[in-house]
Amino acid sequence: MIKKILISGFVIIVVVFIIGYAMINEIFHIPDSKIETTWTYLADTTGGCLVGGQYCHDGKCRGQACCLDNRMWQVLFEFDKKELSYFLVEQLNDTATSKVHTCPYFNASKGELATYCLHRIYKINWYDLDSSYYKYIDGSLEQSKDYYSLQEVLQGLLENEVEVENMKRKWTELINEP
Repeated sequence: MIKKILISGFVIIVVVFIIGYAMINEIFHIPDSKIETTWTYLADTTGGCLVGGQYCHDGKCRGQACCLDNRMWQVLFEFDKKELSYFLVEQLNDTATSKVHTCPYFNASKGELATYCLHRIYKINWYDLDSSYYKYIDGSLEQSKDYYSLQEVLQGLLENEVEVENMKRKWTELINEP
């Protein structure tokens, strides 16, 4: 009788453990290792705030508490650099809103978020890809340190078919550099 109770208790513990593990795994695990699935999960589900960490300064792209620094986003950055970069370039014209906030303004579009991820990979900001972008930010970066205006300009460029194709070309040239 005691043996049956012990076995039943053990079985219940194992079942509870398996169910609990499955629930925890479902909550904290990124669905699979594919770039697109990981990107979709991060952009559409996780949220977070960039807190200014989306721009690079002196070869560093880090912001205090920037969501791109957390472990879940680091999974994305662990993919093959070129493969991930080409994927991100193809996302530039996606104007859908992501769950990622650009403090203190509004959520990033997915194309904008892809741009910030490319910043992280190559340690270069979109406006430094080509000096012609400076005309959009008051002619001088020093005059336009306001992240709102940078975000607004970037979103406007990414909504313009000609400009987004130009930006895709610029990023692709950078990716293909030896």
